[in-house]
Amino acid sequence: MTERAAGRKNTTQFVFAENSLDILRLFAALQIAITHYLNLTMLTYGKDGPGDGLLLGFKRALTLFPGLIILFSISGFLMGETLMRTQNRKIFAQKRILRLYPALWVNIVLTMGMLSLLPGVVSGHGKDLLTWAVVQGVGLAYTPSFLQAFAIESINGTLWALMVEIQLYVLVAVVWKRCLAWKDRTWHVLLVLTALLNLACGFLKNSGALSGAAASLLDRSFLPYLVWFFAGLYLWHFKETILQKLTGKWFILLIVFICYKVCWQTFGWKLPGYYADLVTSLLLPVVVLACAYGWKKHRLKNDLSYGIFLYHWPLINLVFYWNLPKKMHHIPLFLLYVAGFLALACASWFLLERHVLKRKR
Repeated sequence: MTERAAGRKNTTQFVFAENSLDILRLFAALQIAITHYLNLTMLTYGKDGPGDGLLLGFKRALTLFPGLIILFSISGFLMGETLMRTQNRKIFAQKRILRLYPALWVNIVLTMGMLSLLPGVVSGHGKDLLTWAVVQGVGLAYTPSFLQAFAIESINGTLWALMVEIQLYVLVAVVWKRCLAWKDRTWHVLLVLTALLNLACGFLKNSGALSGAAASLLDRSFLPYLVWFFAGLYLWHFKETILQKLTGKWFILLIVFICYKVCWQTFGWKLPGYYADLVTSLLLPVVVLACAYGWKKHRLKNDLSYGIFLYHWPLINLVFYWNLPKKMHHIPLFLLYVAGFLALACASWFLLERHVLKRKR
């Protein structure tokens, strides 16, 4: 046997299903839910309460890994495989609708029920609440004026990301399988362009050149966040070359990323980018997908990530509405909050989502 033949024989073949994406997606949802709570409570109630030092350290550790970037990059990576396996746009749309909308609609109904039971919150504004439910049920995120002073001034502040995800799905449906035939050079150029687009959006927002309405519209468009989604799709395209090589170096990549983020926190580096600095926007998807395949196959039977994403914000609203951080020790309250959104996520999964996914398949 020649050396070249032996080399080919020993080459590890990339297997798409051998990953730990489920674990990383769950971590991302938990990171979002926990950091939202800790950021909002510490900003409002201060950082010198009982147990706040421990919670602050926990928050800083989680902040190293922005969950939204992880979710969008995983979504982009999986989208490549979805395009390979889906026969047409109709089936693609049906699967996306079944994954996103039934759980969202139940969440909207329960949120309306919660608001209606709180004294004086909805009084005289039933029509406005119904309008919100219809608009949000389509996937357009906003908070009606009569609720802009309620609790944390947003009914469900995470649903704008769902709006962005829907836009990205529409973009994929427009491009469809033509992207699979792109040359490698096209993929490289588009990655650079999405990175430049992120920088341009960050410059526009920070320069003050945009009006309030325009800035809000930019926040809810897919443009600033496309780089995360495309980075995942890019690594899917190069999964047998670039990603395959990076997989064996997942630990080094993770350490490098942590060191960078610790320096970023410690020294207050102000690097350009929208939502996150551009280094984080490009490096974190690489770290996530390298870890996903470097850790080998660890799949979760039950997927609580979407339920956590949907239900943690209404719980934060209740915490603020009842002013609970002034009435309870902070660590037990935090643990109660975590138990609450996990219980709601379990209910969403076992009573609704897993049954819908069976129909989806």
